[in-house]
Amino acid sequence: MDFEQKKNDVIAFVKKGVSYFYSQGAEKTFCAIQSGDADFVLGDLYLFAFDFDGICKGSGGDKGLYGQALLRLRDEEGICFVKDLIEMAKSGGGWVEYIWEYAPKLSYVEKVQDKATGALYLIGAGFYPPSKMCQTKGLVDRAVDYFNQYGAQIAFALFSYELGGFIIGDLYIFAYDYDGKCMGIGKFKEMIGKNFIDSKDESGVYFIKAMISTAKNGGGWVAYRWKGAKKVSYVREIEDKETGKKYFIGSGFYPDSKAEIPV
Repeated sequence: MDFEQKKNDVIAFVKKGVSYFYSQGAEKTFCAIQSGDADFVLGDLYLFAFDFDGICKGSGGDKGLYGQALLRLRDEEGICFVKDLIEMAKSGGGWVEYIWEYAPKLSYVEKVQDKATGALYLIGAGFYPPSKMCQTKGLVDRAVDYFNQYGAQIAFALFSYELGGFIIGDLYIFAYDYDGKCMGIGKFKEMIGKNFIDSKDESGVYFIKAMISTAKNGGGWVAYRWKGAKKVSYVREIEDKETGKKYFIGSGFYPDSKAEIPV
């Protein structure tokens, strides 16, 4: 990850949301952010918005935050980071560091004002600075060790448990059998038990099949397009000692938040 380039990407992404706010108004903007509109979700980036009382007006990353009063929400180090985001926006905008989902996060915010009502809000977006390639591979390796020690049933359940230690920042573990059935996948519990063998990415690539092939051949990295950006995932094969059934475990990240333009 090019740290400075990533910061520039985030700033441009937020300014896009600010421009939309002033052209379309507060209500339409917050609806687009909350609904996960394709213009406001790009790879690992998503917009969020708060009023200056700390009420969440929209979040493309965690829809459950909408409408909640979060002024006193503290991160894992006890910092009221929503309050810090608001103070930064009031002072003209800028960067705020805090801990989110057990990992350091850096978010950029700007102040906006509703022309019709005069109400003040902030619009922002953030990213996780650490080296994602090493972090991703390390998470998968740790998940494989856990699977080998505790078995399929316990491991798959833990991979989808938010406090299980396998959801860190925007990284999470996913697991599939070789028929394409999802056995566990971070917070996205609605996907468990469904079959994705014929799923295509945004370029038409059968990315689950590609992951299966890579895992069977010793494991490694698979690149594909997801949420309008390039994503790379590291996968490894695992085998249930009791049944002999094989699966693959993986995790992925977005190396560049800029959408690639086909030529």
